[in-house]
Amino acid sequence: MRDSFHDRGVHLLFLLAVLLNQIVISYQNEPSATMTSALDIQFSSKTNEFALELYKQIISSENKNVIISPFSISTCLSLAAFGAAGHTANEMFSVLKYTDGELKAAVAQIYGKVLKDFNANPTVKIANKVYVMNKYSVKA
Repeated sequence: MRDSFHDRGVHLLFLLAVLLNQIVISYQNEPSATMTSALDIQFSSKTNEFALELYKQIISSENKNVIISPFSISTCLSLAAFGAAGHTANEMFSVLKYTDGELKAAVAQIYGKVLKDFNANPTVKIANKVYVMNKYSVKA
């Protein structure tokens, strides 16, 4: 029973990380000023695919709580991929799910836009809610 509760906690933490990842990726200072492009949507989708695959790999080898930042990991790997060449670069982009040529060309611009917008107004808003089954008691 405890392992099942523990596993659900790990899954919930990861889903929160993916949600925060999605919020950061789609963050804009003035949402009405620009429309989201097809490449932005594809980038977000591929980044989430990478995050889910990464999570599956981590939980298959770990038996404890894990908190990761898929956005930070994909940002670092993307930076390394842009510095790589040939087969190494192709493999890194493949792991990141950026296999479409047009998307690969746009990734650096997308990261630049996200980081510029985020740095212009670095406010993170979080809402938390905990659901507890009736049979569990909550300790203060």
